[in-house]
Amino acid sequence: MKSLTSLKKILAPVVLTLPILSLPAQADSWVKNISISKDGIVAVSVKNMSANKSVQNVNLSPQTQDLTVSVSGGIDCDNNAHVHQGILQFNSESAWGKMNLGTGNNLNHPGSQYKQSIFDFTPALQNGPNSKNFNQNWKIPLAQVKQGNNSFDPVKIVQDGLQAFQNNGGSAVDFYRKNRSFSKDVRISLIGSCGKAGNGPATWGINGLINAWMTSVTVPVMVNYQGDPGIFALNAQLGNSGFPNTVKAQPKNPPSGPNQFENGYNPLVITDASLQAHNPQYRGQCPKDLNFVVRYRGTGKGMVRYHIVENGKTVHTSAPLPYDNKFGWRQNQFSFEIPTDQQQYNKTVNRKFRLLFEVKEDDKNTYNWNQNTQLGSLNWSHHCQAQAIVPTAPAIRANSKSSPARALNH
Repeated sequence: MKSLTSLKKILAPVVLTLPILSLPAQADSWVKNISISKDGIVAVSVKNMSANKSVQNVNLSPQTQDLTVSVSGGIDCDNNAHVHQGILQFNSESAWGKMNLGTGNNLNHPGSQYKQSIFDFTPALQNGPNSKNFNQNWKIPLAQVKQGNNSFDPVKIVQDGLQAFQNNGGSAVDFYRKNRSFSKDVRISLIGSCGKAGNGPATWGINGLINAWMTSVTVPVMVNYQGDPGIFALNAQLGNSGFPNTVKAQPKNPPSGPNQFENGYNPLVITDASLQAHNPQYRGQCPKDLNFVVRYRGTGKGMVRYHIVENGKTVHTSAPLPYDNKFGWRQNQFSFEIPTDQQQYNKTVNRKFRLLFEVKEDDKNTYNWNQNTQLGSLNWSHHCQAQAIVPTAPAIRANSKSSPARALNH
């Protein structure tokens, strides 16, 4: 620990930047020196936990319940005093100095987010040591420190990073798809007190008061967001396409006429829908299965099935899907294979899918085309790259004079 003379020279302006800090004794505290230091790197990871990869459904969560900090330090008492208590505190409002904490057995400092006793000799002060050191991995529950003025919330730190990214012209999709790291300083403090045995119950400080000293160290915490390359956004162009000119085997047109909501009747109609590609500009080897996502909502209750149409031909039809408007938005995923076509190698092929729905109410036996046919389309492309041809090594002719070769022929 640092001497009393050297500590008088450093004082408060550098308290938070020293890796190890010791503070001098005071005549009325019996605390001679107190110190704390931090070792190693402190980090916490944050990840999108939502199975729905739409950017509107991102659900960030830390990948651990605790923030673990490796800390060490100690407390020295005057010659005739004994260690009373030592308490670690997270993000306390004060950083260092003497505190008169009143009477009682438990040290506490207002403004601390979280605290933990690391040594306590209250029951047997007369036999307590004159000094006490510690070294431990302190686990701070994230759930207990994520609110308040001195909070630490990894999810909010990532969200603040997103806001800054968007303020500079970036998009949420680009932000969430890539790994990103942020640094946040927190304060780890040690409060220590010394006491002397008196007549009867132990006396923890002068005139029965607990007089303690606090010292702190600043700890940079790395918050690492794990990028999710599957994140996608609703395409602004959706909802601007119409019904294709030709679709085979169309059922009869949907009914029209008087208000269908009379007598409490709520027809099954898909009112909003979107079509998205996980990789709308694919470049790579073919054949390749690409994943697409259909989202939809509407009114009424029954069964629906959607069609993906390209150039007037249906390229995919979903299985019948139950729908009830009380569930709001629904989502379904399908895959589409890009076949091997040597004529399209190393060329960008632009494609357009249209999205159509058929609906069948619970009391009906047949499907009808959805009343709203202006639901969605998707422009996407693929660029197939030829696979590299690995040359075949020429056959090696056995040497007739080689003994092993001759031996294999026997």
